[in-house]
This record gives sequence, structure tokens and C-alpha cells, in this order.
Amino acid sequence: MKNKIIFFYTIALAIVFTILFLNKNIGLNSILYGIFLTPYLFLSHPKNKTHKKSIVSGILFLGMSIVPFFHQSTYVFIAYFVSLFLCI
Repeated sequence: MKNKIIFFYTIALAIVFTILFLNKNIGLNSILYGIFLTPYLFLSHPKNKTHKKSIVSGILFLGMSIVPFFHQSTYVFIAYFVSLFLCI
């Protein structure tokens, strides 16, 4: 049952990513994607709920997903995607 939930959440996250980022600006979309991605990571890996590094990484990723909304430059986008990969 848990694997089915994770599978459907993965499909939903892929659809949300496609809808949000296809030919659009990244500002508000990055915030929404961060809100969807962080619970997915904790749902798919339940051991990470107790690790401080995972919790701090998730919080920092959510914080970093807000920055492209205010300042849209290439360096911010690079930092956002680096924080995304580090969080994953």
C-alpha cells in the first residue's frame, strides 16, 4: 500500500513539475514545487524524519525555493538547483 502511495505521488510530482516549469518563469513555481517535493522526500524515506541533517536540508531547500521569486538571475537559479540536488 505504501509503495502505491509513493508511486502515485511520484507521478503527481512529475506532472506538477512539467506544468509549472514548461515555458514559464521560475519564481512562484519554485516555491510551489518545494512545497510538493519536501513532503515527498520524507514520505518516500521515513528514516530521514529523525535525522537532523535531513530536516535542516529540507528547511533550507524550502528557504532557497523562495529566493528565485524575489531575484531572478542565473546565479540564483544555479544555487536553487544545487540545493534541490543536495536535498534529494
